[in-house]
Amino acid sequence: MKRQAWCVFLVCLVGIMFTGGISSAADEGEKDWNFNVELYGMMANIEGDSGLGYIEELPIDVDFGTILENLQASLMVHFEMRHRSGWGFWLDYGFMDLEQDSTGPAEVVVTDLEVKQGVLEAMALYRRPAGRGSLDYFGGIRWWNNEFSLSVSAPGYETRRKDRSEGWVDPVLGLRWIQPLGRNWDFQLSGDLAGFGISSDLSGSAYVGVVWTLGSLVQLDFRYKALWVDYETGQEGSRGYFKYDTVTHGPIIGLNFRF
Repeated sequence: MKRQAWCVFLVCLVGIMFTGGISSAADEGEKDWNFNVELYGMMANIEGDSGLGYIEELPIDVDFGTILENLQASLMVHFEMRHRSGWGFWLDYGFMDLEQDSTGPAEVVVTDLEVKQGVLEAMALYRRPAGRGSLDYFGGIRWWNNEFSLSVSAPGYETRRKDRSEGWVDPVLGLRWIQPLGRNWDFQLSGDLAGFGISSDLSGSAYVGVVWTLGSLVQLDFRYKALWVDYETGQEGSRGYFKYDTVTHGPIIGLNFRF
């Protein structure tokens, strides 16, 4: 059900942006090359299911407060370059190291879970005028790199530990619409679909937000983003089984430097 709902949402989003890109506008006088470097943070909520080895269904429902309390490290950065011809390229990397302890029945079973998740995007883009704004067609890859460490301990029993690293690369196709709202504000809407059964069964992302321009060099970025993935490998009930079917969503605040 979750997959169908996200597919409908992303298809509608792409349709809206395609419609917005039918009209054309004159070229703006801009530099030959434009560069952007953005540092950003996401107040993430993670929902879904996972599976690791013989554990076939492990529900995940972590809100931002829990993540913030147990966050060990985080790094999120976006680099983008674009030529006045419309062609460009971007790299985006987000990393999160999360550790969580929980106590089971009778407060004797202690579970320690550490998750390190890195997501790298490498996209080529082509920008076309769309009314007063612009429409970016983009495509590339999204590389997921996850490391899981799960340990369970109880009095009188040996501590059991399970470590697993899993990485995969998804092809990505998407659209981004940028529309000026005034002298210092821009509206942004973006969506993509990925995976297509090549690595993950299906994945995608979408965001909506505004950018506030403070000067010629600095912008503040306010967005709400969702990133969804459905990945599964190995045989259910076997030692090599791995499943990651989650939606990570939440508001983003970023500081963007332009040059």
